[in-house]
Amino acid sequence: MPYSIALVPDAAFLMIEFIGVIEPRDLVQIAGETRTYERGDVVPHRLTDITRVEKISISFEDIFRLASNRKAITFKNPFKSALVVNTDTQLGYARMFQTLNDHPQIMLQIFQDSAAAQVWIKEN
Repeated sequence: MPYSIALVPDAAFLMIEFIGVIEPRDLVQIAGETRTYERGDVVPHRLTDITRVEKISISFEDIFRLASNRKAITFKNPFKSALVVNTDTQLGYARMFQTLNDHPQIMLQIFQDSAAAQVWIKEN
């Protein structure tokens, strides 16, 4: 599995980490798994770390489809979504997702440091 997802108990946010190669099917799978966490009483903030990704094999259409599907959802509460990157390619994909993900309940920021992302997530 090229990703992991877990709820960080003390911090109450989802930690999602992609590893290796990201393909379109991975986006579909992670979206489905994320929905299970979003069905609870409170939609948790999330931190998605793609710094260990070696290759991104997804297209604009794949990201557009993911963002469009997310936009169609009304969440129980607004939440923050932090993307952590460390290469120009990762930053480019993250910016594309940030631009397409204009959901009014999702505040999305890009970081180059996981610690800074966690500080932002924990801020009120």
